[in-house]
Amino acid sequence: MSFRTKLLALFTLTIVTAVTLVAWGVSAYTRRAFELFDHQRTDALVAQFRREYAQRGEEVAHRVQGIADAEATIRMAIDLSRPQADASQYYNDARGIAQSQQLDFLDIVADNGTLISSAEWPARFVIRTTG
Repeated sequence: MSFRTKLLALFTLTIVTAVTLVAWGVSAYTRRAFELFDHQRTDALVAQFRREYAQRGEEVAHRVQGIADAEATIRMAIDLSRPQADASQYYNDARGIAQSQQLDFLDIVADNGTLISSAEWPARFVIRTTG
C-alpha cells in the first residue's frame, strides 16, 4: 500500500469517526431534550388534572351541601323520621333536585340504606306500601 492510500484511508476513517461521534452526540442530546420536555409536559398535565379534579370535587360537595341545607330536604327528613312515614311520596324528588343542582347522579337514601328516590334510574327500586 502506498503512503497516499494509507493517508487517504486514515483521513477517511477520521472523518467517518468524527461524523459518527457528532451524530451520536446530537442524537443523544436531542433525545434527552425531548424526554425532558415530555416529562415537563406530563407533569403539567397531571397537575392540571389534579387541580380540575379537586375543583370539581369542591363543586359537587358544595352542591350536596346545598341540597342538604334546602328547606325541602329538611322537610323530607323530618317527615321520614316520623313513625309510619310514607317514603313513596318522595320517589320522584331526586330528579328535580338533581336538575336544579346540575347533577347527573343523585340518590336520596334513608338512614337504614333504603333508597327513597333516584335521579339517574328512578325505576331501580320498588315502592312498598304498608297496608
